[in-house]
Amino acid sequence: MNHPVPPQDLDARLQHTTVLVVGDLMLDCYYWGTVRRISPEAPVPVVNVGEKTFPLAGREMWRPTCPAWAVR
Repeated sequence: MNHPVPPQDLDARLQHTTVLVVGDLMLDCYYWGTVRRISPEAPVPVVNVGEKTFPLAGREMWRPTCPAWAVR
């Protein structure tokens, strides 16, 4: 039976842990812009796109978290 690890012990236990993250590499796409009106054909905003960003998603979301835990 697994017993929960007390939060105060979790950091110390993760110091010597190797983590293998398996999953898909995904790329999100966000459109940034302004909305000045609603489309007359459907109740959706008409966006004047000013910028597009492509942040990593999926398993890559773990990459910035693991070093904070000092995990290899």
